[in-house]
Amino acid sequence: MDTPLKAISNPDVVFREGVDKWAVLVNLDNAASIALNPTGVFVWKMIEMECSIEDIVSKIKRHYKNVPDNVTSDIFSLLHTLAEEGFVGYEV
Repeated sequence: MDTPLKAISNPDVVFREGVDKWAVLVNLDNAASIALNPTGVFVWKMIEMECSIEDIVSKIKRHYKNVPDNVTSDIFSLLHTLAEEGFVGYEV
């Protein structure tokens, strides 16, 4: 059985969550930064817990109501953006 794809957070990324549940990630390697909405924060925390992408999707479906059918593609899109800026890498 193949291991599901897993995103691994870059150890040189700083995560700062605000009281409004939004957060900012700053990549100290290249000074890139990105703001995450509360759902993005949820995903980031799952990445830091070393959850597979399959697990992240499953946990989002359990945590949120009315999750759209395209949630998996939305997660892949977020991860693609995070990977482009060096916030995450991938493990198979």
